[in-house]
Amino acid sequence: MGAPGSVLMAMMCLAPAQPAMCWMAPLMPQDLDTIALLADLLDRSVRRGLELRLNDPVTGFGLDDERIRSAHLKSGGHIETDLVVCCCGRWTDSVLALAGSGISLMTPQEPGTADAGLIVTGSPVVQRLRRMIIANGVNIRPCGGGRLMVWSGQIDADIQEEERASGTWCQRPAELAAAAMQAAQLYLPALASAEIETARICRRALPRDGLPVMGWVPGVGGLYVIAAHAAVTLAPALAELAVTEVSQTTEAAALDGFRPDRFARAAKPVAASMHPRR
Repeated sequence: MGAPGSVLMAMMCLAPAQPAMCWMAPLMPQDLDTIALLADLLDRSVRRGLELRLNDPVTGFGLDDERIRSAHLKSGGHIETDLVVCCCGRWTDSVLALAGSGISLMTPQEPGTADAGLIVTGSPVVQRLRRMIIANGVNIRPCGGGRLMVWSGQIDADIQEEERASGTWCQRPAELAAAAMQAAQLYLPALASAEIETARICRRALPRDGLPVMGWVPGVGGLYVIAAHAAVTLAPALAELAVTEVSQTTEAAALDGFRPDRFARAAKPVAASMHPRR
């Protein structure tokens, strides 16, 4: 659902602008329709010469003198290349391994890690919300057709604690979704009339220490990686920095603390929780 709490916002009273709300909460300037954004970007890129290869995953890389020279596809084809930019979310480690990299950047996909997050969608309600509300660990955002999407940091922490204790995946999305909707009603009373349409425990693309990873992969020439939670929020800035580094071979000082080699230099603990209890 984007990146809860990743942008610093001022507190404001919502009553004048959004009469259906109560309490005090930060309000995002405008909600972002990620699917529409990506569709528009792809359309513009294709019209400018981008060639898309859909449903044909990379199965390996051709290397020469420890530098990537080609990408091999499941269909049997291959693409000659000077460099590869890996931006594969939670599949990042498996793609890097295809190039012979032994570095692990991402939080393991196993019970109890901080990548677990519950996303709840309610049935349509009469409301005029066009922005995201972030209030006391609860996020509410438009989801199209009068629907709202709800997320709770406290409930995510509960899921992670339960999974750590049991060693198994949490199987209570419906029960936890009801608690999330109840918490959200404090800030948007219109949700009291909403029924839960979907409740999914998702797995975030979360680097091992919770911080973005961006830069050239050590030991594999021509392989550049981008991985982050809050990637939608950070995308405009990360894209400009990546273009500078990839096309101009100029290192961006702003990324010095976010290089992938930090995981090769020393073992980093897996992030235990993204959302400490309040």
